[in-house]
Amino acid sequence: MKKYKNGIIIVVLAVVAIGFFVWGAATTDGSTWRDTNVACLPNGHTNLAVHIHPALSITVDGEPESIPANTGVNAGCMAEVHTHDTSGLLHVETVERSRIDELTLADFFDVWGKDLEREGYTLTARVDGEVIEDPAGLTFEDEQQIELEYASSSNEDDAEEGEAEDQATSTLELEVESGGSSESI
Repeated sequence: MKKYKNGIIIVVLAVVAIGFFVWGAATTDGSTWRDTNVACLPNGHTNLAVHIHPALSITVDGEPESIPANTGVNAGCMAEVHTHDTSGLLHVETVERSRIDELTLADFFDVWGKDLEREGYTLTARVDGEVIEDPAGLTFEDEQQIELEYASSSNEDDAEEGEAEDQATSTLELEVESGGSSESI
């Protein structure tokens, strides 16, 4: 009988422990997306104060890079900044209106688990066609078009070398022309 009681106690404790784990994973009220300051929406898409859709496009050395579907979405949490598909449409949703001014592009990259800056690349960021200096601090607006262009340093070095060669050629052409000859080298 004693073994039977111990077995029941172990089973009950296991069920309680599993219940706390499952309940904790499913409870989103007041919690945040892992390792970020981005809150989980307490009831998914309901009771929202703000729901906007900026669009993000990323190119790396001229090639498009897709953003994974359901970035910021799992069984226990839908982050305030997330995706549903690979189109680049971001869903920025909050239950507190004031929170919209706090969410940034850096927050989305934190939720995605990627660094906004990439080693070996230069980043040019544009919002609605205008170059911006601080993409990490960019706050979101509805229908905003965000473009991130990453160019590898080797591509930039090649472009700079080409410009330097063009300048040297132009200088030689001018020197030859000023010496009485109209030939170019």
